[in-house]
Parts: sequence; C-alpha cells; structure tokens
Amino acid sequence: MKKTLLFASMAALSLSAAAQALDPATYEVKEGVELTSLWMMSTGNNENGVAMADWKELSTHFANAGKATTATICGDYVYIACSTQYVDAVDEQGQPFQELTNNGHIVVLDAATGKFVKDLNLTVDGVQYEGLLCCNSIGTDDFGHLWICGYVETFYDTATGATRPFNLYLVDTETGALTLVNSFELDEIDGPTAGKRVDYYDVIGNLVGDADGAAFLAIPNQEALAALLWVKYPDCDYWDCSDASQYAILLNDTYPAGQTNWAYSPMGSFVRTEDGSFEGSMFWIDGHPTNPALYDTTGEMLTSHKLHQGDAPSEDDPVGGPWANFLPSRQANGMRQFSLAGSQYLAYAMFFPDNTNMGGHMAIVKLDSNDLLDEATPLWLAPAGMLGINKGEGRFSHSIVVTDEYTDEAGKCARNILLFKDMNGIALYRMAEEGFNAGVTDIISDANADAPVEYFNLNGVRCNNNLVPGVYITRQGTTVNKVIVK
Repeated sequence: MKKTLLFASMAALSLSAAAQALDPATYEVKEGVELTSLWMMSTGNNENGVAMADWKELSTHFANAGKATTATICGDYVYIACSTQYVDAVDEQGQPFQELTNNGHIVVLDAATGKFVKDLNLTVDGVQYEGLLCCNSIGTDDFGHLWICGYVETFYDTATGATRPFNLYLVDTETGALTLVNSFELDEIDGPTAGKRVDYYDVIGNLVGDADGAAFLAIPNQEALAALLWVKYPDCDYWDCSDASQYAILLNDTYPAGQTNWAYSPMGSFVRTEDGSFEGSMFWIDGHPTNPALYDTTGEMLTSHKLHQGDAPSEDDPVGGPWANFLPSRQANGMRQFSLAGSQYLAYAMFFPDNTNMGGHMAIVKLDSNDLLDEATPLWLAPAGMLGINKGEGRFSHSIVVTDEYTDEAGKCARNILLFKDMNGIALYRMAEEGFNAGVTDIISDANADAPVEYFNLNGVRCNNNLVPGVYITRQGTTVNKVIVK
C-alpha cells in the first residue's frame, strides 16, 4: 500500500501561524503511548468552550445545523463536508438577502493550525453540485484521494423496483470539480433485502486507476441488518457486485443482541490491514441502537463490548470496573481502527446519556493480541471535557479520522487523530510512542532577518547540503516555511 507522510511538518508550520487553543486536559502515558492535543475548537459545556469564538465563526460556514456531519484529513488540510450554503440573492422588492440552499461545498482548514482557509464550492461538469445532504459523507482513500458521497433516501423501492444509486465522486481540491468514480446500484435481485436509506460510506484502496484495487462500503438504515459492499479487484476496470458475499451481506448478530436494523445514521469503517489488503474483508458497524461491532464478509460478529458490560456501575458497585467509563452509548456513532508501532487500537464515539449532551467525545482503547475488544485495554477519553453539549438536531455521528503513521528522527511512531462533531466542535490529537520528538518544534527562531536559509527535512533534521527533490522546511531568521525542491 502506498503511504504518504501527512503531518511530520505540522509542528514547523505552526511556527509561522498561530494555532487554535489546546485541549486543557493532559493525558497520562499508558501502555507506552502518549496522547497530545495539537489544537481544538469547542462550544464547551454551558458555553464555556475552547476557542469558542473561532468555532462559532467557523460554524457559520455550515449554514444549517446537522448539515455538516463529517470531516476528513487530506494532505495539509482538514475538509468538512457541507450540504447547505448561504448565497447572495435578491427578493421581489429588489432587496438583497442571504438565501439558504442545498449547495454542496467543503470548508477547508489548515491542518497544522485549525485556522479557516476557504470554502471550496463543488461542481459537476461545471454545474453547482446540490441536493439534500449531497455532501453527507467525506473521506480519503488509502492513496490520499479526497472523495464525497451523498445521502440516498431510498436506494431500492420494493414496491416499484425503482433504484437510486450511490454516486461516489473524487474531489479536485483546487477547483472543487467532482469526477464520478462509480454509481453503485442494486437491482431487483439484489435490492429487496437491503433496506432503504444510507447516510454514510467508507472506502479502502485506491480510487484512481485500476492497478491497486478498492472497496466501497454502505450501511443501510432500515428494514434489514445488512452491509453493502462492492469490490474493484486489481487490474480490473469495474466494480464487482455479482457475488452475494460481496454486496448485500446479512449480518447474524449485534451488540446489544436482538436488533433487526441499524435505525438512524449507522456508520461503517473498514479495517486497514498491515499487508495493504484492499478488499475490505473486515469492517466495523456502529448503529443507533447498537455499539461498535466488528464483522467479516460472512456476516459473523467478531468482537464487541459484550464481555465488558459487567463493568457498568450498579447498585452494588456504583463505581464499576475499569471499563465503566469506556462503555459507549448506543446512540453515538463513529469509530476507526488503526495500528501504531505494530499494535492495534480502536477509537470510537462516546457521550453522556441525557437529552441534550450528545458528546463530541471519543474513547481510545488498545485491542488485544488478537486485534479484538475481548481483552482490550482502555486508554483515554478525549476531549476529557468533551467538545460540547448540543445534540446537533438529531445528528449522532462523530467523524474519527486517523492519518498515516510517521516517525521522528529516532524512529518512534506517531499518528494524528481528528475528532469532528457537528454543532459541538473539532479537535486534533497526536498519538505516539512515549518520548516521541516532534523535531522541528525544537527549532528556535533567529531574530536576525538576514540570517541564512536553513533546510530541514520533514522529521526536523537539518540537511542544508545535497538536497534531493522533495518537501522541506526552511527557516530564515524568524520566518519558517514549507518548500518543494524539484
């Protein structure tokens, strides 16, 4: 699998532009790994937020609550998908006003600082991309290509046989132009058991070209306990949905048990394997009435929080066991499995169960030696004070995004974790092996503006001589920049 170094330059970039505020909490080193806040914006509890003014200003770009529910990281930027937008208009009396539209656009942030960069308007063949929740799901494939896919209300109508496809698009991050990857559609043979509505999707592999292969996952909301999976095998120019094991997978169990469908806004997340497997043979599902559970393409549930439910507080044990604070609510959705220095971890959505407090809160646990939750180790809840208290107009979804692994000059590994919750806030953390050195953060600016230019690689190592083509950090006096040497 091709890997791209996304964030080793992040600390250096922050020297040239003020970052957002940090999560005020500190996180204890556990199991040889550490969690560090890089930046955070939050409404906070009772309006006592972190960088709250900046967050409220940023959220005006979303135009409507509940219509900017997912975010991702691609290269040096965070991309928040938005399905509503205010545009300038004129009423019948000739008076200007701001009209609320279903225009698709993306709010772009500097990943190093969290600062707003621009609104990226989206077009298809030169025409405004629009529609109800047309940008409901955004992500990157494993080769760094940005994609979006919209909500579909009824993808197969059992009464009429009518179908509506899931249109997956690649995004040109400079122009906002969308290129159709594929229209995923179920016919009268595939469709009747598959359900109606889909909000969220996941992609694994490479969406560009045919050499590497890719897979596409959609989780239907109602009528069936199913997952929809399409695969494009390497050196093949079409997506395969002809094998029943590869498109409509009927799942045989849930946690809690006895559920018959995922209800509202279920989210699915592929397991990225160390060998670069593209076919999506395992995936997590988190539905409205369920907790995150891991499945394979046979429909078997491989692991869940079931074995830890005994740690929940009770009358006999008001405190509970070590998992007491790590048992997720059924309503909060979102998860991502990832590796760090050879160990597997899971980050998943949490919230405190009352009518208003919908979280912006994630748990991070270390999976056991079999990469399961069964004997996993709880690590942290972050942000410790959560991102906010707003429900988000019925939205329960948390975007949890993990970047590619990168290393410091000593070879210690790190990844960055993005948490986004519509109406609540956004935060970026670095999870790393204990003692990880961000490198360029140790560069002390020289006050002499006439100082010679110094070059550093993305791990912060000075390399003024024999520069090879690539990306470097330069420092000249008090100015730090990123440059490309060709």
